Amino acid sequence: MHELGIAQQLIEMAEDAARRQHVDRVLSVRVDIGSLSGVLLDALTFCFDACTRQTLLEGCRLEINQIAAQARCQSCAQTYALNHYFDSCPFCCAADKVVLCGEELQLREMEVD
Repeated sequence: MHELGIAQQLIEMAEDAARRQHVDRVLSVRVDIGSLSGVLLDALTFCFDACTRQTLLEGCRLEINQIAAQARCQSCAQTYALNHYFDSCPFCCAADKVVLCGEELQLREMEVD
């Protein structure tokens, strides 16, 4: 389960930022997670809650903004929603595409006390 490692990394990044700003407590953490990132959101939430105990983030809310995947077809230049990496273009059926968004996994912002 790589969600445990992701949760630990998010907590470490948030704690480092909070300490640099001399903050005593982090109230919420907002993250962007793409639908193609492979992250199981329920598992990440569970791991995050478990790993924040006895940290500056204890009791912190994890707010997840899930980013829908989009791609641009290299053949017809149309932009379309992408449900799976192997989806072909719904306009021309070409498989050659550029993923525009949906692979994100980033700490967006924190609310502190």
